Amino acid sequence: MRKVGLTAGIAGPLLMVGGIAVALAQILSDPAYQCNESNCPPSGSHPLGLVMFFTGLIATPSGWILYGRSLPTVTALGVEALPASAPRDTQLRLGVVSLPHGGWGVGLSTLF
Repeated sequence: MRKVGLTAGIAGPLLMVGGIAVALAQILSDPAYQCNESNCPPSGSHPLGLVMFFTGLIATPSGWILYGRSLPTVTALGVEALPASAPRDTQLRLGVVSLPHGGWGVGLSTLF
């Protein structure tokens, strides 16, 4: 599911841009659009560009949601995972950390 979500999340915006380009090309190449006479041929309906645009509009958030929800879970080494129903104490940790290029910073983490 992770690869499917990533593919849909990336392909969605490409489909939207491509759909707009196809729709504009279809509108500009329509004989009724280029006609200056009073008896012009009827305009044909070309839904391909709009279908591509709305498919991309739906695929983008759906793909990123699938990708985000299928991330691997990370567990700390040597720590046994607690079942979801087990109560946990809230922990708040405050500490001083050194920065890579010199200096100090304050670190704060919480577990609830």
